[in-house]
Amino acid sequence: MANPEFFQNLQENKQSSFQGNQDAEQEEFLALEEKADRGQTKAQISLARSYAKISKNKQAFHYYCLARHSRPDDISAQVEIKKFVDRFIQTSPEEAFSCFQLTANQNDPLALYCLAECFLKGAGISQSLKKAFTYYRLASHHGYFFSLTPIAQYLFDSGIKQKIITRLLKSIISDKPNRQAKQYYELAKLFKEGKILLHSPQTALHFYTLSAELGSTAAQKHLADIYFKENY
Repeated sequence: MANPEFFQNLQENKQSSFQGNQDAEQEEFLALEEKADRGQTKAQISLARSYAKISKNKQAFHYYCLARHSRPDDISAQVEIKKFVDRFIQTSPEEAFSCFQLTANQNDPLALYCLAECFLKGAGISQSLKKAFTYYRLASHHGYFFSLTPIAQYLFDSGIKQKIITRLLKSIISDKPNRQAKQYYELAKLFKEGKILLHSPQTALHFYTLSAELGSTAAQKHLADIYFKENY
């Protein structure tokens, strides 16, 4: 017959081990939080992911904002943040809008961009293209770079006229040369393709030229190809 004390000791050991693991995880989390608050981008991203996994989206957004401030030109981080924001807006639009609005009051570029997305899509708030593009301009002014193409696609799918889309897109071009170059290149491609914006090779060439003059190697290569074909 088994000794009852054996089973009691086994249970106590399991409980002790479980408590020990919890304590270790808590210590690890607090250490990560301390690193994040000191400005370490990897820790900020890790903490944001941890909060996102347990659906604490406000906390996750806070640390994603910090990460964006730490490395505004980190493309992989920007892609991850954009995916989180899209998911947050889709699953909890009212909570997302409230969260973005609170942070946007501090002129946070990412939060301003997120508010623009909410107004554009009518997520958690009544749709307003006017307010959407006001916040896109503010986000751009405060240093947030965003792609024009998905915005154009959304407007097109919503039935907005091509001339209006063109005017709206031009109104939110960044005032920073390196970002202008990328956005002008996008506009050029949209005019060249003629699917979302009116097909206009001449307008496309104009924006390719502006982009090339601002240092876009992709635009410079495209122009070189055009002039090569014209001459040979």
